[in-house]
Amino acid sequence: MSDNTWFLSSVAKATIATGIGWCLLVVLGSVLPGPSAGPIARAFILVAAVLVPFVLGAWWMFRRLRSRYDRRLARSVTTVFVICTPIFLGAAMPLGQLIGGRAEALFGSGFAALGAFSGVILITTCLSFIACVVARSVTRHEMRITER
Repeated sequence: MSDNTWFLSSVAKATIATGIGWCLLVVLGSVLPGPSAGPIARAFILVAAVLVPFVLGAWWMFRRLRSRYDRRLARSVTTVFVICTPIFLGAAMPLGQLIGGRAEALFGSGFAALGAFSGVILITTCLSFIACVVARSVTRHEMRITER
């Protein structure tokens, strides 16, 4: 497997895992606390729903990148992933709804949620991959300059 293909698969797997974890925790957060739950419990579940998937995705991605790249490069790409993926996920939410609406129009009402979820993950993966490639390129260039 070439370096770029391996890098794309690593970023895609981390983004998919993060997106799935985020969606599951948001669904769990909306189901678990009943009307009697206080604002502190709801805030704790919201923070957990936002942070846990991104922390786990970043940890996995750093470990995977360390198997091929040096620590500095893996850390810079993982940092960009952690900072940009929540932003890209938030930006992909409205676009995912558009894709879900199109899937519903084409295939029926059973495919609306699947189309929306798939669209969010696809858009987030593409944007995260572009950001991580830029971070990898900039870090490699900086490392070449500092070697001289």
